[in-house]
Amino acid sequence: MRLLKIFKKKNKTSLKCDDCKTTYKGIPLCFSSDFPHYYYSIPPNEIDERVELEKNLCVIDKTHFFHKGRVTIPILDFDEDLYF
Repeated sequence: MRLLKIFKKKNKTSLKCDDCKTTYKGIPLCFSSDFPHYYYSIPPNEIDERVELEKNLCVIDKTHFFHKGRVTIPILDFDEDLYF
């Protein structure tokens, strides 16, 4: 299985984050987004009036509610989990 080979090479792989410029060893196993996908469809000049943002909550047009959460997915035969 190709994916299993990638996981077993974790010490040989590195990733440089485009945001913080830090280089991480191993494959990336933690993913998140600052805003829900729907947020990006709103014109920038309308965001202030249509979007309410809190630490883990985004409300759009008072009808669409998005709560930020984290799902942990165990990876078989691997010592780390996938966080999404």
